[in-house]
Amino acid sequence: MKNFCIVSFCNIYVTPYAKIYIDAILGSGNQVTLLFWDRDAVKGQNDNYPKCEKIVYQRKLTNTSSKKEKLLGYIEATRFFRKALKDNNFSGVILLQTHAAVACESILRKRYPKRYIIDIRDYTMENLRIYRKLEKKVIDSSFMSVISSPAYEKFLPEHKYVIAHNYTPYSQTVVDEVRKKSKENKMPIKISFIGKVRFIDMDKKLLSLFANDERFKLCYYGTGSEVLEAFCKEKQINNVDFYGRFQPEQTASFYSKTNLINNLYGNHNPYLDFALSNKLYHAAQFHIPILVCPETYMEEISKKYAIGYVFDVNDTSGPNKLYDWFQKLDYDKMSAGADEFLEKVKKDNEEYLKQIERFVG
Repeated sequence: MKNFCIVSFCNIYVTPYAKIYIDAILGSGNQVTLLFWDRDAVKGQNDNYPKCEKIVYQRKLTNTSSKKEKLLGYIEATRFFRKALKDNNFSGVILLQTHAAVACESILRKRYPKRYIIDIRDYTMENLRIYRKLEKKVIDSSFMSVISSPAYEKFLPEHKYVIAHNYTPYSQTVVDEVRKKSKENKMPIKISFIGKVRFIDMDKKLLSLFANDERFKLCYYGTGSEVLEAFCKEKQINNVDFYGRFQPEQTASFYSKTNLINNLYGNHNPYLDFALSNKLYHAAQFHIPILVCPETYMEEISKKYAIGYVFDVNDTSGPNKLYDWFQKLDYDKMSAGADEFLEKVKKDNEEYLKQIERFVG
């Protein structure tokens, strides 16, 4: 029996794509060892995947931890991971973050050449020359390097990457129900943000722009929306609905109440400009148009497949322009574009899964 190691610089439960690798390895009759940094130190938090062995570096880290605490944590975690990779002769290694691979670059290239996968889901520290140099070395020696957005090739070293979309399909029954309900009530036009609310300043701009415009209702579903609710009370903005933390199984029901998906995070930031949001895949499945920021890869994709509208929060005439666009929206064209996009996504993911099978077989 082969033993594959999955490495993560954070808790496994915050990396849902780890399940793809775990299922493939266990499904092939092999063993999984999870090597990760437990930053929460919450009892029972890592009880998922009982069939997997676990090697855990424990050091609590929070949003309020100092830079010194964070740096010390990364240094100690790196030493811990390198030692574990050296002491165990794993059949293969899967690294769930770019910086995990860069941190373990020397041991990976010496002990596991062409026997590891790097899964790249974000921009990291590609602005640093030494980091880019190590990144190129570790990517070139990998069995496969995976990216979740084709635009990542703009900041990564030249390489033949495999695309892995953050796409989780809903059942056709759920999809049909959401599509039907989302088109039933179009006034006021409901613009929904569904997920963890993080970009507060951007959202405050948006709320101020649409404040008490009876043509629109802005909806925020998710953790962090409490801050915006307080802001709206202070500014007496009334055309807004809020719902705090929710369970994943509630997600589809929120989309069924939605006319436009709010994906306005910002731009001119490498963490935002190149990524493909999970909301894009929801938009494509449910045939609900998505609002995206200008000068981002999301703009390029939403225009190419006619599934989105480019909205500039700095344009005071934005609500009027959006209202006019929505009244003329060609749903047939949008639906055709969404289906074309999803076909491309499915094809990319099929190739990704085939490569994983090769790796663990």
